[in-house]
Amino acid sequence: MKSGTWVGLREFLPSELIFDDRETRDILKFFFPRDFQVIDASVITDAVRAFAQGLLIEAIDATAALGWVETLFRSTANPGAGVKQILRKLATSSAKRWFKNSKDMDLSSIKISEHVRNQLSRSFRFQLIGLVVSGRGGSIHRAYVCYGPYSQGERVWG
Repeated sequence: MKSGTWVGLREFLPSELIFDDRETRDILKFFFPRDFQVIDASVITDAVRAFAQGLLIEAIDATAALGWVETLFRSTANPGAGVKQILRKLATSSAKRWFKNSKDMDLSSIKISEHVRNQLSRSFRFQLIGLVVSGRGGSIHRAYVCYGPYSQGERVWG
């Protein structure tokens, strides 16, 4: 059995939100591709933008914590242009202070492992639905996440 941990997404002030509505939808579709119709039909509020930005920060931070050497060794694919542009925008913002495990990392080369993306998607899907469908959801988002070991041939986004 894999062990996990409780993960809390970082909270953001409205002035700290760096992604617009389109980019927020792209981030949410990256994490929740099966929910694209719900995401496209949703109203993007600051709470939704903060949730998406928090997922992105956690994914980058968790990938860094799991180890770049193994992540890069197992990479087999690169993301589409949309995800690359979002990661580039994050790298050029003042976001470095938001990371726990990536403080010494060059933000121009940030990556997200497929394993981390899948785990965050599974763990935070209920909160996505609460935010975009029912309009419910507070500013504190926590979920139990099992990052566990990598599988062979894992993708790395970025």
